[in-house]
Amino acid sequence: MKIVVTGGAGFIASHIVDAYVERGHEVHIIDDFSTGQKANLNAKATLHTIDIADAQAGQLIEQFFDGDVTEAWRGDAIAVEDR
Repeated sequence: MKIVVTGGAGFIASHIVDAYVERGHEVHIIDDFSTGQKANLNAKATLHTIDIADAQAGQLIEQFFDGDVTEAWRGDAIAVEDR
């Protein structure tokens, strides 16, 4: 499953990333490092360095919605099932 985690370089969200990576999911992180730390990143996740409020971030997220949304956590993580 594809997972998008906003703020994935932050302390709490980085643990969410780690949990999904450990379960074998394809994880993408969107973070602008305004508060997150590169040391929190999981090397197996794909990083997109962009502000979530940027229109480009919206376009990036849209490409993950080719499938059905199967899970959402208050905007912190979005799981997308591939078709």
